[in-house]
Amino acid sequence: MQRSTTCIPDVELRSFIADELPEQRFVEVETHLSNCEACRASLEATVGDQDWWNDLEEALGSTESEACDNENALESSVDQRTLLLELLGPTDDPAMLGRIGGYEIVALLGQGGMGAVFKAFDRSLNRFVAIKLLLPYLASSGAARKRFSREAQAAAAVVDDHVMAIHGVSE
Repeated sequence: MQRSTTCIPDVELRSFIADELPEQRFVEVETHLSNCEACRASLEATVGDQDWWNDLEEALGSTESEACDNENALESSVDQRTLLLELLGPTDDPAMLGRIGGYEIVALLGQGGMGAVFKAFDRSLNRFVAIKLLLPYLASSGAARKRFSREAQAAAAVVDDHVMAIHGVSE
């Protein structure tokens, strides 16, 4: 696969892996990697050889899309949703799913590889908010918490009608 002149140099990919890039550049590299197959392949080669990746894939399970059928995917989705809802504190309002701090959780809006987003109601300010929660299996990882916080800081720096404002970060 041919890399273009806009691709990330290997030395910078190593800095990315080691979390040594300035915050803004880290976000730029991360965005580029999400769209560039050549750089992802280079990143994989930088991190470890193919045997290492094969061992990791085997340890984590199959990466083939056919590995799980729709029924297993649905069960997994329901299990993940149940686990997320079990993290919520109790609420006095039966119309709500639970609580996170001072927020009443209205709905689970979505979930990605790193976090889940809830629609919540802030009673003190009488407004709806979105809350992004780091997934439980990542919460014990200092690197994941740091990345999650850095992502929030980067998003908070963006002022645009199409980007939701960040009003707070907490653990």
